[in-house]
Amino acid sequence: MVESRGEVIVIDPLAPNDAGAAVWQRLADAPPTQFVVLKPDHVRDVDWFRERYGAAAWGPALVDPDDVPSTRFASL
Repeated sequence: MVESRGEVIVIDPLAPNDAGAAVWQRLADAPPTQFVVLKPDHVRDVDWFRERYGAAAWGPALVDPDDVPSTRFASL
């Protein structure tokens, strides 16, 4: 997670499991305003983050056809 000028950006988001209390607390303290997916195979939890936080999504134009998220990315 990166914080700068009022923006909180999560890079290649991966939802924490139940044991990730510190991560959950950090996300609660500073909810993401944007998230960035750097590689097409890192779309794993992008829909979860989009639904939970409503953050803007940036990512690749092409992803694996077997792992297409419902989230639409703005192009990097």
